Amino acid sequence: ILFADINGFTRICEQVLERPERIGTFVDDWSDEAVRILHRHGGVFDKMVGDCVIGLFGPPFFKDSPGNRAVAAIKAAAEIQAFTRDTMSAHPEISRLSEILKMPGLGVAIGVNLAVSFCGLFGPNRNYTSFSTGMNQTARLQSLGAFRETLVMKEAWEAASPLKDPALAKYTIGSLDETPVKNVAQPLRYYRLNGI
Repeated sequence: ILFADINGFTRICEQVLERPERIGTFVDDWSDEAVRILHRHGGVFDKMVGDCVIGLFGPPFFKDSPGNRAVAAIKAAAEIQAFTRDTMSAHPEISRLSEILKMPGLGVAIGVNLAVSFCGLFGPNRNYTSFSTGMNQTARLQSLGAFRETLVMKEAWEAASPLKDPALAKYTIGSLDETPVKNVAQPLRYYRLNGI
């Protein structure tokens, strides 16, 4: 499971983008590529909640092992980080960020989790989506992320790292962090992914 949310988006909307049509165009530009990145790594687009893109790895066919799914989600997270930092920071609408908000370009906070989830067609529109405590945990994890930070749940990193994927070799992790979050019984245990 991957949640990716633009850092400081409310401030960006109010003080930089300002007009609804500019906000809509910007979100379209960012999310279109974020979803393409999910697809390139074997993920599927679940939904958008505001400016947060949610992706699932495994559904609907579950062909890969949990470890391979975790690797794919981490690689997608790294690519979304790079795209947001490098390409979207140069977006014409964002060029005033450093001047107005004193931000060094655009950033995204990402949470990656490996968890069981129930997928199917739900709701009045019968949209494909997923439900589980893992989805809730990933949302909480992503909300803990700071500017341009990717947080990976302990289970996801431990499933991915033994596979020795060359793409993961360039990343390091910090120490294991543990944070209690609202409405979740156990504290979240996660690593910060460095080197993106």
